[in-house]
Amino acid sequence: MRRSRLRREIALCLIVCALASGRSASAQGAQPSTLPLVWVIATGGTIAGRGASSTDITNYKSGVLTGEALVSAVPQIRQYADVRVEQPHRP
Repeated sequence: MRRSRLRREIALCLIVCALASGRSASAQGAQPSTLPLVWVIATGGTIAGRGASSTDITNYKSGVLTGEALVSAVPQIRQYADVRVEQPHRP
């Protein structure tokens, strides 16, 4: 359940970024030939955390997942944007 929520949140963020860039398909009347470039700056923290289960908060650790792992968890992202990840500090 937590993973599906994370996927929805990431997809929503990328859709908002794509729409904000002014390159949405509806704004141009047709599918754009190139997708907008979206950079994900992975800084760790809560969104990159992992626990033993979604209900066990005692074994939770923040900043465990890499930015690539977060983006890879939502393969549909590639339909909306050319996503690149920059992660200054690796977990």
